[in-house]
Amino acid sequence: MKESQKYPIEAFTLAMILFSTNMKVAMLLGITIVFADVLLCVLCQMVPKKYTRAMYLITAVLYSAASFWALVVAYIDPDWWTLMGMVCIGALVIKHQYDRDMDEIDYDRILFADAFAYAGLVFLGAVREYMSSATVMEFDLSTLPFVSGSYAKPMFGFIGAGLILALVNLIVAEVSLSRDALWVAIPAVVLQVPFVWKNVSQVLGTVIGIATMLVVFIFFRKKLIFSVTPKNITGIPLEMLTLGMMYMIFSIL
Repeated sequence: MKESQKYPIEAFTLAMILFSTNMKVAMLLGITIVFADVLLCVLCQMVPKKYTRAMYLITAVLYSAASFWALVVAYIDPDWWTLMGMVCIGALVIKHQYDRDMDEIDYDRILFADAFAYAGLVFLGAVREYMSSATVMEFDLSTLPFVSGSYAKPMFGFIGAGLILALVNLIVAEVSLSRDALWVAIPAVVLQVPFVWKNVSQVLGTVIGIATMLVVFIFFRKKLIFSVTPKNITGIPLEMLTLGMMYMIFSIL
């Protein structure tokens, strides 16, 4: 029997890291994650196993179309960075389905967990959007002293995702698998470049920054795997918090 999660935690984690600075985008892309997750469950029960690859391809196409359409309808013009993030999130939804034990599909449990993960994504989007720009859903609100553009930086996406997912895991009684964190960390670090090494070309400096962060993270996560932590924090929540702290440290060097 495969070890599986109740909800696509990798996809929601990456969405929280990349798209939680805008509540509207977070709401729209979160809906497409839930749509793809439920669609895959339905198709897996209806389609014979020999057509699994075709099922994944159909879901990828429908997810991509739904995500792009949702942004266009909301008058959001997606750039290449947004499109790459959407592709990575879709791939993580499909990975989640591949890991899932297809003999134990419980739609009540799946929708319950998806609903809390989606709520966490929207809440984080509202908090980060307000704290970074004093707006929510593009409506201007009163500015408080702690409002700062710094909250839009990647480190707060990682830290916010870790805290929210720890709470979601506690509510839905879920334990994250330690192997899942790398599937989130690699695209997140590539799309949220931690730093660019100076005195070399920009491309080489970017590659050095990405490679350095991933190497240091892999070194530290080996220590985290054997650490004693509450079950709801183990895995992705703890490792995303660690990545956030690493981003914070590298930002001041």
